[in-house]
Amino acid sequence: MSQLATFKIPEYSVESKLGGGLTVVNQEQLTCLRRGVAFWNKWREDYPEVQPDLMNANLKGMYLKGINFRETNLTDTDLKGAYCLKGSFQNVEGYQAHFDGSYLKEADFTGAYLQGSSFKGADLRNVNFTNAHLVGVDFRGADIQGADFSGANLYRSQLMGAIASETKWCKANLLSANLLGTDLRSANLENANLTRANLEEVNLSNALAFHTNFEQATLTGVCIDQLKINNQTNFRRAVCDFVYLKADRQGRYPFPSNYQSLEEDAIALISRISSKLIPMRSSSSSPV
Repeated sequence: MSQLATFKIPEYSVESKLGGGLTVVNQEQLTCLRRGVAFWNKWREDYPEVQPDLMNANLKGMYLKGINFRETNLTDTDLKGAYCLKGSFQNVEGYQAHFDGSYLKEADFTGAYLQGSSFKGADLRNVNFTNAHLVGVDFRGADIQGADFSGANLYRSQLMGAIASETKWCKANLLSANLLGTDLRSANLENANLTRANLEEVNLSNALAFHTNFEQATLTGVCIDQLKINNQTNFRRAVCDFVYLKADRQGRYPFPSNYQSLEEDAIALISRISSKLIPMRSSSSSPV
């Protein structure tokens, strides 16, 4: 008889916790996980009805390549420095989970609930965060190149200094998010909500911002080289003292002193800076 056949996990329950730590069920699941990814994934395959509970578990630095954590409770779980290449995290519940410094390239977090979690300095290249709940999540200094945040809720998230070139933010909610110094070259921001977001010193070179909402956003010091906007891009009450017309902080352009914001026909204003900047639908149209 195989070792796996003799290791039967009890039915999932929500029994009271022992001393505020892991439940007995959780401890057994944790033991299963520590036997290796292949063992854990086979158990998940054999017991698809079980939703694992690894709340408060210490998985710091573990080798978890290809791990199946679908629908697992990772609340307050420590995954700092873990190796989770191509891991499956769809629909996980990870309130205040810790992924700092983890290697999560090509992982799938579709529909994940990760409010208050931290990915500081993590490798998140090509990760799928579509429709994820990322309220208050800390991505400071993370490498999220090529990641897909379409439809995700990033209200008040922290993205300062993140490397985010070629990322997708279609219909994402970035209300009041802090993107100070973020590299968004060639990013797709179509239909994204950046109301009251901080985009100071952000690199928007070659980014797509059709129908994007920048209302009351702070845009001082952004690089707008080949930025693509249209007459539905909203700059009402956005604050912008100056922009850079070229990469590497070159071509600084101060706005006229009488402009306190971009509210007064922002498209016409920016189009005077660079005729190639905006593919206008109608020369008579004004921002919505």
